[in-house]
Amino acid sequence: MQVPIFNKTLKNIWYNQSNELDSVSQQIDSGLQQKMLSVFSLGDYYSFVFNLNSMQFTRQSCGVERVLGYKPEEFTSSFAIEHIHPDDRAWVMNAENAVIKFYQTIAPENFFNYKVRYDYRMKKKCGNYARILQQVVVVNYSLEGVILDTFCLHTDISHLKTSNSRNLSFVGLNGMESILNYPVEELSGLVEKRFFSKREREILSFLWEGRETKEIASLLFVSCDTVDTHRRNMLKKAEVTNTIALIRYALSIGEL
Repeated sequence: MQVPIFNKTLKNIWYNQSNELDSVSQQIDSGLQQKMLSVFSLGDYYSFVFNLNSMQFTRQSCGVERVLGYKPEEFTSSFAIEHIHPDDRAWVMNAENAVIKFYQTIAPENFFNYKVRYDYRMKKKCGNYARILQQVVVVNYSLEGVILDTFCLHTDISHLKTSNSRNLSFVGLNGMESILNYPVEELSGLVEKRFFSKREREILSFLWEGRETKEIASLLFVSCDTVDTHRRNMLKKAEVTNTIALIRYALSIGEL
């Protein structure tokens, strides 16, 4: 999934305009953070507050540099979205949509009684990916029942989980029962079914056969510049630097 589509869809999921000035908040303190850490306190972590209307991070902790290598000031919401693994973007989008729908089914006074939990991969400054356990609690909501701010804690669990199995859970707090493996539906019409376009896959297939740019252009009745442009775009999408790595990536995600 391309970043612009991913970014736009997440904004549509998160954004809710509240006309209510009054709100209900809970304090972000060590007690709340300890609830967030729970079992995974052995992993490195960082935290931040996320405002759903402005789509902005605040109070980013210095731990982000230890976990991912980025300075807290450069770790913005748009930056974080861009650095989610391409293969995990559809999952994150669908999980966030399920989270919003879940909170719409419960009474606002119970917003503070659940911790959202799921994981995905985030690109580190060094170029590798870390598996991040995302845990989120609501810390501010309007009297209309609109979530305004959340406290988010990201823990590196790369050493604990190597598979790409996916599940979304709502961990009960303050005596509430947990809801594990919550169903996550695909957003119809919004998820790209293929990573590369039809024309890009055609060019990929020819590249895999070892054909040169001029030959590919002749077979597709396009210019060499067009073939080169598609190739550059695919390299950028796959976040690789050469054709061999591009072909390997396409094979790994089932595009060849």
